Order: sequence, then structure tokens, then C-alpha cells
Amino acid sequence: MKAKNMKRTVLALTLTLLVSQIVSADTVAYWRFEDSTNGVKNSSYLDSSGNNSTMTSFGSTGTNDIPFEIVPVTKATNELASSYVVTNAAAGEYLSTSGSEWIDTKNFDGAGWTIEAIVKFTDYGTNSISARPGIVCKEADLGPDRYPYFNLQLDPGSKTIRVITARDGDGKRRVIYGTTVIELGKWYAIAVTYDRGNEGSDREAELYIKEETDEDYERDGGTSGPWSNINLDGDTPWTIGRGFRDDHGKGYVSGTIDEVRISDTILDPLQFLAHPISEDPTIPDIKNVQTDPSQYVDENDMVTVLAQIFTENANITNAYLEYSVDGGGYIGPVQMTSTGTPSEYSGDITNQVPWSEISYRITALNDAGLSSTSTVVYSYTVYEDLDWQVLTITGDAAEGNDNLTSMAVAPDDTAGFIYQSGTSSNAIYVEESELGVLKAPVAISSDAQGYFSAIEFGADSEPRATLSYDSNEGGVTYVQRTNGLWTSPMVVVSNYFVEYRHALTIAPDQKPSVLWYESDGGPNGELVNITAAGDSFSSAEITVPPFPTLPNGMRKPFDMIVGSDSLRRIVISGPGSSDDQIWLGIETSIESGDFDWEQVVVSNAYADQIGFILDENNYVYIVCRDKNEDPSTASVFENASSSGSSWTKHPLGEQGNDNRAAIAINPIDGSVWVAHNSGIGGKSCYLWSNRSGVWRKEQPFVYNTTLQTYAGFDFTKWGTMKAAYSPYQGIGTYNYAYSTKFGVPEPFLFTIYQLLFIIYYLKMRKNFKF
Repeated sequence: MKAKNMKRTVLALTLTLLVSQIVSADTVAYWRFEDSTNGVKNSSYLDSSGNNSTMTSFGSTGTNDIPFEIVPVTKATNELASSYVVTNAAAGEYLSTSGSEWIDTKNFDGAGWTIEAIVKFTDYGTNSISARPGIVCKEADLGPDRYPYFNLQLDPGSKTIRVITARDGDGKRRVIYGTTVIELGKWYAIAVTYDRGNEGSDREAELYIKEETDEDYERDGGTSGPWSNINLDGDTPWTIGRGFRDDHGKGYVSGTIDEVRISDTILDPLQFLAHPISEDPTIPDIKNVQTDPSQYVDENDMVTVLAQIFTENANITNAYLEYSVDGGGYIGPVQMTSTGTPSEYSGDITNQVPWSEISYRITALNDAGLSSTSTVVYSYTVYEDLDWQVLTITGDAAEGNDNLTSMAVAPDDTAGFIYQSGTSSNAIYVEESELGVLKAPVAISSDAQGYFSAIEFGADSEPRATLSYDSNEGGVTYVQRTNGLWTSPMVVVSNYFVEYRHALTIAPDQKPSVLWYESDGGPNGELVNITAAGDSFSSAEITVPPFPTLPNGMRKPFDMIVGSDSLRRIVISGPGSSDDQIWLGIETSIESGDFDWEQVVVSNAYADQIGFILDENNYVYIVCRDKNEDPSTASVFENASSSGSSWTKHPLGEQGNDNRAAIAINPIDGSVWVAHNSGIGGKSCYLWSNRSGVWRKEQPFVYNTTLQTYAGFDFTKWGTMKAAYSPYQGIGTYNYAYSTKFGVPEPFLFTIYQLLFIIYYLKMRKNFKF
């Protein structure tokens, strides 16, 4: 070993020992610049985290101009920092790792991370994208907009701090806009946190700043858009004093930087480097409470509650939690113990009650005699661990390949079902009294109605239904139940053209709407507005480009949903020629009946049954057979805004002639689920979801059966999946399936190679001596 390298190694060991008390297991890189020399351009700077991620210097100079002599939160001595000079808008001094250091190759795919730096600017730089000074940066050239993984920078125009990154390599910029106006010649301690557990909220990614005259850090900004899955992966360098974009280093700092620390956890502001430490003990502060498992807790699970508990100038002497079942009295205390991770405590709730809500609170005490109880009462739900259960609603449904039954889930989580009786020809309603227990069927019409039906529930958990009307002229009737009593069917559309398809939806103000073909079978549609009381209606023709016009048979499907903004959305498959298309219409204003239309799929999108759903943001998801794929598949068409336009296609499983499909959203986690028939001649259904972040096949609810139609597909607020269908082979049969267990793979057969491997493995294990 050369003497120079030996000296560097000894110095690294010395620095590691000096900071051993301040570097936790969560610190993955920490450049303190204490190995520099004042006034000297150093060649490199050591990483004091113990991971040896060395920064190479490209011109920076050591300086004794420092923000403080003692790092407040660690009590470590601080003597030196690193200063930088800008040559011009495109050149300057900076530090960089090699791209293959330990920190470069680390994938931050855990619960979250924190990045800190302390900086003083002597110049704002040039107000252009390529010249905004980058304080700390993780290089990359992601997507069409070519942004890095992470860039903490100064915006010269607003004189504020910004955090810019790109998600998952898609090139879509994610920004936190700071609000603190940065003054030249003053020290600023900056921290950025990313909390994967808060994805989708304003607390997902946060910016904190402490000016040198401030008492403590203040939150300076939060997430402005979805930051999901910011993993900071990829073997690319980290830089200090320079940003990055368009495959080049861009934006250089003019000033001084000190104490750059990267942690692979979400630090509390009390743990930030420049947080002032008081000499007086503080009451325990309970943070980052979470449960494991966090979703789909069943009665067999032991739930572990984790929390970070902070106190200053004192030690935590006791921590416990108390829990309540469905709002009852608190049970406990359940003792919490240290996990070994700094400030983290754990406690277990062992007895779960299915179909209940568990709420809990945490209390902590320290040796200064101070105690506190979490101000937030946390909760989770418990479901019963149920494999797919299938039961028959009736064997008396009217026969026919186009007999479309219907199902919906009420706000009280019970399901309701409608079909036309093959014996009496009238419409029949069946509902659950509790999960899997059906009440006696009730006739809701006196003549031949309901061969095609649709059902929606109001906020009162009472059903509203539309029924095809097969007597005399034909058409659609409307009926609803109020205070347990059904109204007489009211004819809302008459139509001489033999067609049963229609769509029913209900608005937030509880007013139902019906969509059907124009009465003469023309290219337009008829939109019916029904009063909330269900006793009168009005209708108007709407122009639909192009409404299906295939004569003498089943025409292509369509559906209608009212969003949370009270605007109706219509999706249509058509026109029924060789040029099959998908169109989406969005109402221009509430109850206007006027729609803006756009073509989602130009051609080769064929649907006998179309799946259509809106998420909580009114984003649209459409599933149907896509003949543009080879072989043809069921494909989900997703847009990225409530106004349509930006569409993404997700091909799923093979789908042939029996192209039935349905779609639903799980309210527990917002995941989207699709059920569809399999390929040509296939005898099974497929079930898919995007709950893992990518679309994948899930456990199907029926094997070896082609479905004639999906009557309904939905989730309860507890996360129980419910589906109803008519099997192709079971003429007159109407089935109901439900489950709380997801992600179980389909049954499979062992190959001879798999069996041989298992036998070999067991034999080797038996012979191996531990």
C-alpha cells in the first residue's frame, strides 16, 4: 500500500471513530469535509458513514467558513467546509462520486429517504434551466424530458429552493417549490424527505429549511404531483455543487456547502443536522406510526404497531398502546419495546375480530416524568380470511345468449341482484342480508321485464333499477325502492327497434340518468333524466359520434358514469363495422346533455361487454378486447387526467371471441382490478390488478368456465371483492362470487423437472450437517 493511500485509510478510520455516535444505521452517506485543508484545493472528500463512498473534487477548496462549530444534533466538532467558484454559466467547481461507489449503486426502495445539506450562496446564478445551481444531485437522463433522479437546486428567478426529480424513468418532472427567499451570504440548512407510506398526499415528499437566524427548521414546501416510486436507483454518480440535465452536468453553485448527509429512512425534523438541542427535557413526541401488515388484515393476523418516539435530554422509560374494537372501550395496555432501530418502538395486537374496525392510541413516558399520548387515534380494518366463495342466485334466469343480469354493491356493503325469471318472465330482485346470505327473491315487475337490467344504489342503500320492457312497443322501465317499498315500473323510453342494452348511473345529488338508443334505431342516443324521487323524467336526444348502428342483432356496448364533479361520462364501443372504435364523451357542464367527444381507440377494439370505471380523481379506465395485439388481448385504456386525452394502454391476457370484461377499483388502496374471459375457445376467466405497481394476473374467481356475461364486479369499503356472472354452459344460471383473499396464484401442475428438483433438494437437506 502506498503511503498516501495508507494515510487516507487511517484518516478515514479516525473520522469513522469520531462520528460513530452520530452515524446511525440509517445514514448511508455523509460528507463532512473535515478531511480538507483551509485554502487548499482538495483532490477528494471522504464519506464518514462507513460506506466509503468517496467524492472526487473538481476544483473545490477547503474553507474554515462554517455554519457552526458544533453540529447541533450530533455534538460533533465542525471545523471545515467546501467552497465552490463558478467559471461561467456552463462551468464551475463541484464534487462527484465515480458512479460505482456504494452509494451510487444503492436502490432506495424502502420506506423512504432523507437528503440534507447546509449551504451559503455568494451568487444566484443564471435564471435558465441549464444554469440553476445544483446543491446535491443524483445524475440520470430519464425519459423524453431528460431529468435526473434527484436535484436539490436554487432557482435564481424566484430566489427559492426547488427539488426536481423524475419518476420511474418516465421523464415526467416532479417538483417541490420552496417559498423561502434565499439571501446571499447567509447559511441555510436544507432537508428533503420522501415518505413512501404517504404516496399520493401532500406529505409524500417535503422540503424543510432553517435559516441561520431561525430557531428551527420550517416546512417550506410539499409534493406537487405524484412522486410514486422514487427509488433513486441506477448506477450513476451523486454530485455536490452541480446539477444535471440533458445528459450533462449543468448549474454550478457559487458559495460554500457543508454537512451533506443521505439517509435511507424518513428522518423527523428533530433528527435533522441543524436542529437545535435544548438543555431542558421535552415531552415524548410520537411520530411515523404504522401497522404491519398495513392492508388486508384478517382474523389470523397479529398486527405489529411501529412508532418512532422522540424526546430530548431524557430517556424513554415506557411506551404502550391501547386498542378498541368498533368504538368500544380501550383494551390494554399492550407493552411496546425498542426494536433496536433508533427511537423506534414496537407492540403487537394479537386478537383480531373479523369485520371490525380496530382503533388504537400510544402513550410514552420518559425519565423526566413527562408523558404524552398520541393526539391522532390510528385505525385499521379486519376482514375474514375467505377464499373465493361461489353460490347460485337462481337457476331460473331467462334463457338466451344476450340475457344480461345485473349486480351492484350498496354503501352498506350488501349486494343486490336483478334478473328476468324464465318461468314468470317478470323482473326479480335478490339482495344480501349479510355476506353470502341471500334474502328471498322479490318480483319487481308484473310482466316481461328485466331481460337486460341495470342497478345502482343511492346513498340510502336503496336500489334504483332499469329493466328492459319486452311487451308491446318495448323499451326501458325505471323502478326504485324507497323506505322498503318498490315503485311501479315507469316507462322512460319506448323503442320499436329490438334492442335491450342501456346504461344507468346516479349522480351525487341522487338523480338517476338512463342512456339508450334513439327510438328509431338511428345513430344517436337518448338521455333520460329522472327525478331523485323516481316519479317523473325528461329526455333528450344526444349526438354520439359514432353510436353503434349494427342492425338485426346485439349492438356494441356502452356505459355511463357520473363523476364526483357531477359531470356524466359516456364510453361507447362502435360503430359495429370492421372499423371498431372506442369513444369517450364528457359532459360540458352539469346536466347540460352536451358532450365533448374524443376517440380513445381508432380501430380494432372490439367489445361484447365493456368495462368502464372512474377513480377518485375522475380518471377513466376502460377495458375491452384489443385486436391490435397479436394474439388479441383484453387491454386497459387509462387516461392521466379527468378531462381525457393522455391515454396509456395496458395489454393484459389473451382474449378471443367470448370478449366479456369488467373493471373495479379497490377503495382500500386505490388499485384497479379487471376480470375478463380468456382466449379463443378458452374455458376460464382471468383476474388482473395493478396493486403491485404493474399489471399482473391474480387469483380468478372461477376456473374452467367461460362467462356469458359479467353481471357486476365491485368492492366493498372493507376491500371484499364481489362478482356476479352467468356461465356460458349453465343455461338459466346466475352465480355470485366473493372473496377477501387476493394474490393467490392459479393452480398449476408440477413438471417432472420440478419434482426431481424437490426430491434432490430434500435429499441434500437431509445429508447436510448444520
